[in-house]
Amino acid sequence: MDYELFMPEMAMLVFDMNRDGAVTWDEVDAQRAEEEAYLREHLTLLNEETPMRMELVSVKPEKKEYAGFTFSLRYVAEQPVKELMLHYNLLFDDLDPTHLSQLLISDSGNLEQGILSANSRTFHYASDRPHSFGAAFRAYLLLGIEHIWGGADHLLFLFALLLIVTRVKDAVGIVTAFTAAHSITLFLAATDRISFEPRWIEALIALSIGYVAVENLLGQSVRVRWAITFGFGLIHGLGFAGALGDIGLPPAYLLSSLLAFNLGVEAGQLVLVAAALPLLLLLRRQRWHRYWLRGASCLVLAVSLYWVLDRLGWLPGLS
Repeated sequence: MDYELFMPEMAMLVFDMNRDGAVTWDEVDAQRAEEEAYLREHLTLLNEETPMRMELVSVKPEKKEYAGFTFSLRYVAEQPVKELMLHYNLLFDDLDPTHLSQLLISDSGNLEQGILSANSRTFHYASDRPHSFGAAFRAYLLLGIEHIWGGADHLLFLFALLLIVTRVKDAVGIVTAFTAAHSITLFLAATDRISFEPRWIEALIALSIGYVAVENLLGQSVRVRWAITFGFGLIHGLGFAGALGDIGLPPAYLLSSLLAFNLGVEAGQLVLVAAALPLLLLLRRQRWHRYWLRGASCLVLAVSLYWVLDRLGWLPGLS
């Protein structure tokens, strides 16, 4: 079986030979044997309690949501795989105890997904589970929810948009415009009809947040906010597509899985709106609301500018 492992640049510091705080392609390319030994020790697959033999097939630099390296591994079992146990111990003990790894197993249309962490380092998979449309749909629905709740930039964008809302009707228009826009670009990018540079898309997403914050400070009318939301929503859709590209879509259920992922994103953002909107409308009635609005918008602007500089590699000491 094949295992594709993507490690962001920061995670690659376990292979930092000269200890300069950065890992270059030359360093990675020069120590394949060390990398294979490290992965063999820290990433174990067992077929019915028997360890499978691992081979490092290739490693290449790649940009997904972040720059990093993709390791192509091949595991060989002596017997047909019926039950698989994954033991994942990468990075937890030697670099980052808060490290999280998203796992997706694709087996002829049967999908299983999970999150691996320092407190949850094993994953069990039974290959004789029924292959079905429902399994794929549920897996990608949950992935969509997890992505929106793990995407602080998308949530902050929605929060900034809602800061000047005065009526539920305004919020509905904003959310509808955002949904329509990012659904368009998510579909086009996920089906390879358009392509983009992830680094610039991530920077533009951060910039969109700052733009909305500036509008809030200048007193922009909420009546035209849906149009701004739609324009920037097209960019956010490419960000969603980048995350989905890291995971991949099962060919047998491509369109339904794409729909499920998008529905998961919508469900996640609607939870945010339902939770935040009543509080924001209540704050609108307070005398000191103007000061709250300006303070919150300034904070949102500062965070967005930091993200822009960080994602473009323009912060001192960061790449």
